[in-house]
Amino acid sequence: FYSDIKYMVNLDMVGQPVKDGEAKILYILGDDENENLRYSFRDSGAILNLKIIFSEQAKLPFEWWSDHKRFHDAGIPAAFLTGGNMADLHSVTDTEQKIDYDYLESVAYLLYLSLRNLDKR
Repeated sequence: FYSDIKYMVNLDMVGQPVKDGEAKILYILGDDENENLRYSFRDSGAILNLKIIFSEQAKLPFEWWSDHKRFHDAGIPAAFLTGGNMADLHSVTDTEQKIDYDYLESVAYLLYLSLRNLDKR
């Protein structure tokens, strides 16, 4: 099963971004040092209004806390995309009213562009 999988991209908690001033941050963690993954996300993010922060800059404790770790452990490059706002994680306070739909749309479009870039490589 795993032999057919080239990359794994995991989106988790992408509805509520952390902000840096006016910029909305998207953290790309995990195996983001993989040349193909980094290239595809970096170049795609440049055209969107997202501030992309990779693992070595972020230094977040939850880098390996999601589903992508199993793929990483199996030798498949895996990226974890998150808005970084964990205040409502697994809580009843994680409600639809708190979702930033413009941000979520940007993340979805970034994913589309990035996967297209990965496919070209």
